[in-house]
Amino acid sequence: MLKRLGGAALLGALAYTTADAAADSALYWRARGLVMEQAVAHERLCRELGGPPLQAGPWYNSSVAISHDGHIATVTMPLRGNRRSSDVTVRVVRQGGLRSTLLYNLVGGGHWDVLVMNALVGMGPGGTPISLSLMQQAPPNAAAASPAAVSHAEALAAAHQARLLAAEQHAADAVAARQSTRREQ
Repeated sequence: MLKRLGGAALLGALAYTTADAAADSALYWRARGLVMEQAVAHERLCRELGGPPLQAGPWYNSSVAISHDGHIATVTMPLRGNRRSSDVTVRVVRQGGLRSTLLYNLVGGGHWDVLVMNALVGMGPGGTPISLSLMQQAPPNAAAASPAAVSHAEALAAAHQARLLAAEQHAADAVAARQSTRREQ
């Protein structure tokens, strides 16, 4: 009987560890796609790293941290150019959906909104690393843009900001509800 319980406990621990590793791996690949999309479009980062082409470093040099009941995640990964490399940190948030991060990424659509995406590039002038936000691009030539294009871009930016604020509020509400439930128990 004791052998069966030990075997069941070992099998349960193995299943839990495997599911956790698979969830982290699925989240890493989603975040990697978001980082690569922003990085290749960021002129200064490409210039600093000596690219394009830019390549994501190996997965085993990356880290994944999930918090707030699986709704907010931080992924740090290496990014390489022809001359230098960088560490890119992306903080993403998801809207509701399935509780399991693994199922959310595989079955539930896996849409994550980027809150922050920063690259820390080697040694700059004076021996300090250069920090670049990959969310900020050089401003477009406003004189060349039509008023309709500018207002459309402003509307998209406002909608994106509203989604991010709603996601942050949703995560904060979920944490508060969880804490309230714990206090009642």
